[in-house]
Amino acid sequence: MAPHPALRTSHFAVCAIVPLLISTAACRDTFYPLKNRITPGTDAFVVFVADGQAEAGELWAGQASGGPVFQLTYTLSDEDAPALSPSGGVLAFIRAAARTDSSGRRVWFMNLVTGNEREMPVFPDSSIPLRMAFSADGNAIYAATTSGVWILDAPPAPVLFRRAIGADSISADSALTVFIGEPAFARIGPCIAKVGSLCAFPPGQAEAPLQEGGVDPVHWGADSIGYFVGDRLLVRAGDGGRVREVKWVRVPVNPRRATFAPAASPHSSGR
Repeated sequence: MAPHPALRTSHFAVCAIVPLLISTAACRDTFYPLKNRITPGTDAFVVFVADGQAEAGELWAGQASGGPVFQLTYTLSDEDAPALSPSGGVLAFIRAAARTDSSGRRVWFMNLVTGNEREMPVFPDSSIPLRMAFSADGNAIYAATTSGVWILDAPPAPVLFRRAIGADSISADSALTVFIGEPAFARIGPCIAKVGSLCAFPPGQAEAPLQEGGVDPVHWGADSIGYFVGDRLLVRAGDGGRVREVKWVRVPVNPRRATFAPAASPHSSGR
């Protein structure tokens, strides 16, 4: 009998904390999906979804500065809603047998050093995961579901689900919301009055159009946001600077749902 998916992760416990363990013997000779391409915990990079076979979502990665992109998953399943840990070493995402199989959507984790994956069980109330974000310390992930927000401890911790309530609910809402500015001065999301565009929503003020045709906003460092316009990934700073394009090579079909991991600063461990 095949082992349960949650047990097929012997290296996860050893390699999950990437900046500390990236050169250890336990990680050195294992399969590394981004080897010689992107170094989690050092490079700024992006993981995003694009169409694979039968238009099912596959996961891809690329440097935040541009260049070639690299496929991370090669399955017949539908992968969606990726979320990178603050260090960039662990990727959470949602996988289902098909894009239309909403009841079969499960949360998975991928260790980007070893390539090992771990599947989470069904949520206690059988709710369906929709999108996710890691906590600031990377120790937990917030999952927005059809029945509210749940908190999962990140690998290698044992599987544990708990409802987001009180202070945890405030932290979860902040992590799952895209803001711009440092300090944040507006929430970013789809316009209400101008359908098909992105808007900024300053507290107590009317929506301010930000980008016509923009979709899927994502946190991009301390004060910026990224978003797609067609197959172009654009980055806008909160200080009003010019918008720049991340120029990738051979972009796959229908890129969407990006997640960003910043480069390690000289005075941090990869935050």
